[in-house]
Amino acid sequence: MNFFSFLFFCILICSCGNQLKEQDNTSNQTVTSGLVAKSMKDTVSQNIFGDLVSGSYGDISLAFGKDNVLTGVYEYYDNWDENSKEYANINVFYFYGEKSGDSVFVIHAGWPGNDQSLSGKLVYGNVAPNPYIKVILNDQPNGYNDVDFTDSAGVKTSLTKSKKWIEVRLVKSVKARVYNSADSSTIRKGYLVKNDVLKLISKQDDGWDQVEYNPKGNDNKSSIFWIKEDDLYNVDSSKW
Repeated sequence: MNFFSFLFFCILICSCGNQLKEQDNTSNQTVTSGLVAKSMKDTVSQNIFGDLVSGSYGDISLAFGKDNVLTGVYEYYDNWDENSKEYANINVFYFYGEKSGDSVFVIHAGWPGNDQSLSGKLVYGNVAPNPYIKVILNDQPNGYNDVDFTDSAGVKTSLTKSKKWIEVRLVKSVKARVYNSADSSTIRKGYLVKNDVLKLISKQDDGWDQVEYNPKGNDNKSSIFWIKEDDLYNVDSSKW
């Protein structure tokens, strides 16, 4: 083999080696891109369809508990009347629901003493950093309304404060005493009245519930104490 033939052979070998490296790099990039895309898809799926977050969603207080059950209450208070010591514009309803799909709960809504029975659905998206819910009802709730719950798009509101609530409940007794601990000897001054809204933090098998209470129209002020389960309405509004 003369010098020129040997030189040509070396150039040919180097060229083939570079082509193989480029093919390997392209293959690795394709595999890596595929893994990244799958990871992103899985992450988005988990974010959208993860567990519902308990907490305040604007005028809605919502708790997601065990067995894929949710409870909540919508409270709208406006135009305080100093003479009557009450809000002039009020709309409240309680709802209870069970999961029916990846991001949907079938709900039933109403209020004690009100014959109106509502049904609908709650749709949620657990997309960080702004989880949201949309509530759609078959009829507009009685009382003052500044939003339309019958709109097919639903009333959408985002999470404003996350909480570790397990249930939202209503007081059934005309006068319900409150306690510092799960012990009748720790009774506190003051009491709750019928239809007051409570958020359960924990509950015991012996009939005691630890709760958080917020005065009407003031989510920034709260008290935590214990109350007896017998003083509360059933978690399922159809059993009132």
